[in-house]
Amino acid sequence: MTGISLYSRVIISLAKFMDINCSSQHKISMAKLFFQIYRYGYIDNKNSQDLQNILLQESVTQEEKIYVDRILYAVRQGWVRIVKNF
Repeated sequence: MTGISLYSRVIISLAKFMDINCSSQHKISMAKLFFQIYRYGYIDNKNSQDLQNILLQESVTQEEKIYVDRILYAVRQGWVRIVKNF
């Protein structure tokens, strides 16, 4: 996975863990996704796929990287859970 940032690798690994198809056409802003995740306290398949789609774009802004850092920090602290929808 050369040329892919650490953020992208983390989300891709998360998507593979959750068996998510990467071909979603749904577009959501990173800010909206961030607040959705914090509001409900979990990352589900759809949130994970949206994160992956945002991070696989050609250019990821510094603001988007900050949002991802905050989400990962919240997961590590136990404030946000990762759930697998069936």
